[in-house]
Amino acid sequence: MKNINILIFLIIITFCFCSKENKDRKTIDRVKDVIKNEEIEKSISEVKKTISENPKNPEAYNNLGILLSKKGDLKEAIKALKKAVDLSPLNCSYYLNIGNVYNDYGVLDSAIVYYTRSIVIKPDYIPGNRSLGMVYIKAGRNKLGLSYLKKAVELNRNDFDSQSSLGYGYLVVGDYKKAVEAFKKAIKLKPEYAQGYNNLGVAYRRLGVIDSAIFAYKKAVELDSNSVSYLNNLALMYSDKYMFKEAMELFSRSLKLEPFNPKTHLLLGGIYFRKGKLDSAEMEYKKAVKINPGYAEAYCNLGSIYRNRKEYKKAAKNYEKAISLNPEFMLAYHYLIRIYQELGKKKKVKELEEKYKTCLLYTSPSPRDLSTSRMPSSA
Repeated sequence: MKNINILIFLIIITFCFCSKENKDRKTIDRVKDVIKNEEIEKSISEVKKTISENPKNPEAYNNLGILLSKKGDLKEAIKALKKAVDLSPLNCSYYLNIGNVYNDYGVLDSAIVYYTRSIVIKPDYIPGNRSLGMVYIKAGRNKLGLSYLKKAVELNRNDFDSQSSLGYGYLVVGDYKKAVEAFKKAIKLKPEYAQGYNNLGVAYRRLGVIDSAIFAYKKAVELDSNSVSYLNNLALMYSDKYMFKEAMELFSRSLKLEPFNPKTHLLLGGIYFRKGKLDSAEMEYKKAVKINPGYAEAYCNLGSIYRNRKEYKKAAKNYEKAISLNPEFMLAYHYLIRIYQELGKKKKVKELEEKYKTCLLYTSPSPRDLSTSRMPSSA
């Protein structure tokens, strides 16, 4: 197994170096996926051989379940992990792994059940408390989620993952001051962890402390200069300070790393829009929807280009497309209403105003850069 892991690492490193010379990054990614899947199949075969030699080895079934999950076979992964539990019913980590698989595939109720079982067996099991807290946050049960995250931290204040997860929990619920405190503690425990600085930057930005956000994002980029998310977050901060030259340089670096990243094209289009370069903005938004035809935000921004040019029919078409892709897209409703007001379509205005009011009641806008703050690992 160790040799296989080394082989995977060496092959991936080789392709990473080749990608610098290859303009079609998508092709490289596909090749890497094929290699990864082939190596997973080899590992699965080895574990199955171990099981055939010793059918009562719970760790072998546990490893098989994890590998099958990575392969994308949810049903067989759960089956293998449950066999591990049958053979060793008091091993809390096996329940945790079943919860992880359900969580990864969005079956949150089942994830909650198995994470709960892990801490019933061992109440002071930190990964179980932390994972349960994170899945409750994911399910929108924020108060309960925070209580388990706090418990994980109380069990060991020097546990990096717990401090980082607690920070993420505070980010989600909007308590940005506490998020800053938690992320600072996490960074103190792991000073070279780039994602920690990125998350700290997100919290500072939500507090409106732009200079501190820039400092944190810069540190994240220093630690991991190949992260498109970190580069884009720093670029957004420069954009907020009207430092467009610096922002565009960072977006250029992002696109060299990932030429087919639709979000980077969207954000770069935003810079052009703010500078009044509508043709360039339009080009970037069109690139974004070509890469991702389901990108509602890009269609909305295209609508704004045409609205500024007073091309109202084209604007309406793009806003409608954005709403068809995301029926709760409040900003698209807002601008589409204004377009139909300009066109004198009173019936359409009334109909859209009712839908807009419904959206206001049942949705809440997410922070622009929260999506770039990845959820810390739960185990």
